[in-house]
Amino acid sequence: MSNAAHGQQGIGSRVRGVGWAPPLLLFSATGFWLAMGWQAAVALLFGGAMVAATGGLERWQRQRAARIAGNLPAKNLRYLYRCAVERLVVTLALFAAGFGLMALHPLPLLSGYTLARLAMFHRFYQESSLRRQHG
Repeated sequence: MSNAAHGQQGIGSRVRGVGWAPPLLLFSATGFWLAMGWQAAVALLFGGAMVAATGGLERWQRQRAARIAGNLPAKNLRYLYRCAVERLVVTLALFAAGFGLMALHPLPLLSGYTLARLAMFHRFYQESSLRRQHG
């Protein structure tokens, strides 16, 4: 890995903490639990766990692409496109499992997914801001 890549990894690790997503999800789960019952809280937490699972899959695939493809842009890009398709399939499968197999409430499930995804976008924004500031 190049020096620039190591520097960017350092910036990412400064932002990568869990942040405000878990407390927000737990607070929202408590609200849904009080309003709709414990099944709604489970649905919200399942929606948040879906984002965590696909994020972990993405991180693993990115590390694997760097290891396998190295500095070959075409091979790396091809591998990352495959990763995007795999994440989409996993996300759709988890939604199908949540709605169909587990019969979870739709509103809390989508709310948990949306809150966790917004927290992830916020973290990415913070990370990119740090990269712009520090080169």
